[in-house]
Amino acid sequence: MICTDELYLVKCVVLYMDFSNKIYRRWFTQGTIGILMTGAGISMVIKAGFYKHTHPDNWKWIAAGTVSLIVLMSGLVLFVDSIRYRIRYEDEVRDKNDKR
Repeated sequence: MICTDELYLVKCVVLYMDFSNKIYRRWFTQGTIGILMTGAGISMVIKAGFYKHTHPDNWKWIAAGTVSLIVLMSGLVLFVDSIRYRIRYEDEVRDKNDKR
C-alpha cells in the first residue's frame, strides 16, 4: 500500500505497518535492534572512557572499551543492513501496485 493522497499521508505512515510481510518484519526488527545496539554501544564507550580515569588495571578498561566498540559497530552494521530490506520491501510494494 502506497499512500498517494497528500491529506492522508501522515495517517498512512503512522498507521500502516505490514507485519504480514516477511521483508518488512526483517527490516523493522533488524533496524530496531541496530538502533538500540548503537545507542548502547555509545553509552558503553563513554562509560569505558570514564572507567579508564579511575586508574584500574590496564586490561580492565581495554576489555571494556573493546567490548563497547564491538557493540557499537555491530549496531551500526545491523542498522545499515536493514536499509537494504526496506528498499526491497518498497520495490515489492511498488511492483504489486503497478500490476493493478
